[in-house]
Amino acid sequence: MTAKRAAAWLGGSTLLAAWLAAAAAPSLAPPPAANASKDEPAEPDRATIALAAEAERMRNRLGVVPAPRPVTRNPFSFRSRIAATVLTAPAPAGIAPPPAAAAPAPPVTLLGVAEDANAATVVRTAILSLGGELLLVREGESIGNGRYRLHQIGADAIELEDTTDSRTLRIVLP
Repeated sequence: MTAKRAAAWLGGSTLLAAWLAAAAAPSLAPPPAANASKDEPAEPDRATIALAAEAERMRNRLGVVPAPRPVTRNPFSFRSRIAATVLTAPAPAGIAPPPAAAAPAPPVTLLGVAEDANAATVVRTAILSLGGELLLVREGESIGNGRYRLHQIGADAIELEDTTDSRTLRIVLP
């Protein structure tokens, strides 16, 4: 470091210290003269009066709190089902009642089909999902506690036989 540079640093730091000391020192200016007319009240200006009136209006408005609404929704419980009363007219004697609704589709999802090609035969295995469980099933095997039996496996679909009512259900790859 050269002497010029050292002198510049020293001078700069001295000026900075003096400036900070002056800012922290109390002021030597004389205190402002007190008003001679203390007996005479000062007239408030219009902005102060308007501000006071607005504050009073807001204070009065906040004093009136609306009653809370009753709680009608609980996100942690299901709504109780109220049986709706439906008036139905008796069916005419000549008209047959509508057929019963078809049984719901089984909760079986076909995820894929795997093939194992031996010398002359192809053995297919269906990859199924039943109730969140992954199953590897071949033709003729039962699933779902014996309710469904895998009848046939195609390249992109399977046929399940429902053993309770002997229906054949076709499930294709999504």
